[in-house]
Amino acid sequence: MTASRKTRAAWESAVDVMTGFYQNRGHVWPAIQARDLIPHICVKGTRWANEEDVGRVASLLEQARFDVNELAEDYLGLSISRPSLLPLDNDSGRLFGYTFTGTSEIAVCRRTLDYLPLYRTSVMHEGAHQVLHGRRASVENSPRARLDDNRRKEREANEFMRVTLLPKPILRLAIAYVANILGFPFDRLLTEANTSRGCSQWRTYIFTPLINRLCVSREFIAIALRSMGVFSEETLNYHRSYHLNNHWLSEAYSHATISAADIALLRSSTSPTACHRRMRPRRSTCASRNSQQSSSAQRAPRAAVLVMSP
Repeated sequence: MTASRKTRAAWESAVDVMTGFYQNRGHVWPAIQARDLIPHICVKGTRWANEEDVGRVASLLEQARFDVNELAEDYLGLSISRPSLLPLDNDSGRLFGYTFTGTSEIAVCRRTLDYLPLYRTSVMHEGAHQVLHGRRASVENSPRARLDDNRRKEREANEFMRVTLLPKPILRLAIAYVANILGFPFDRLLTEANTSRGCSQWRTYIFTPLINRLCVSREFIAIALRSMGVFSEETLNYHRSYHLNNHWLSEAYSHATISAADIALLRSSTSPTACHRRMRPRRSTCASRNSQQSSSAQRAPRAAVLVMSP
């Protein structure tokens, strides 16, 4: 089986898991509802014509923000331990989780509990290994074959994690929802995302409410948008080079919403700096700042590390 077919198999497994999980709760998987809803949302200028759609979409996005412990432990039957993995860190990166071969146990680093989006991606990535790769060790003999096998498994686990936590219909619907609230043209947010103005809009206005609504990191969202062809590689690297404050960095992990105060702030063209520092003007494209900031972006080989930045 080719790599693309195996990735497709990971996608199909994730769809089966999520469909069954929501059916077990008496619901339809929100990604299916979002896919059917998007074509019927009527847009008038920068606002949805039907205000009832706003509440409907908000409810759907909240349903999509599922409890990963419930899915992993209650539905998949996995056991989650939360040890300190600090001694396993090395120069190549920090370790946030691993799977116990031959068991139904996964380990997620205790420090991920400090940032719920990181905890969610760590659980789903390690859970993916259990679902996709069973509970047996690799049978590859040569070091090169084992390395290739491990890389394949990481790609498959990443795809499973993406489909479960951030399916494309949910991401598109969330962007449309935020654009409607803030008064941005939805299509231009996508088509102009790689311009200097687009990079500034995403950093200053769009990412924070998306993170708050979806409970996934900015970097995770940016990687998904790159895979959808919305972000270029340069734009992806730029958006991975900074940090943003968000609701999930607070002490209590309450249900994050966009409050009236948030909306007033985000719509203001004079004070967009409450959650982050103001952008300095850039010359042409967002890539012009990559050379200055990419050295500060965190890099690591494990998938869980790639989605750690707020």
